Amino acid sequence: MKIETNLNFLKGKRIVVTGGSGFIGTHMLMKLVETGAYIRTCTHKRELQFTHKHIQVFHNVDLTDIRQCYNLVKDADYVINCAGEVA
Repeated sequence: MKIETNLNFLKGKRIVVTGGSGFIGTHMLMKLVETGAYIRTCTHKRELQFTHKHIQVFHNVDLTDIRQCYNLVKDADYVINCAGEVA
């Protein structure tokens, strides 16, 4: 089943996507770029699979460190969590 969603309200917004180098995060970045959003994402162990001029990347971020998290999300309009612990 495909769900159509109007994401035009995100145009020009500052959005943080955690887990941008993973499968779901990569697809989230691609969809957000289509909307015209300005995106900030982070890597931990893997590099991004998708890049774009509207994507700012913070490298080697440890999301268990509150200071690093604060720097990542500072001034964001929205935060979308696609990160997860891999067993």
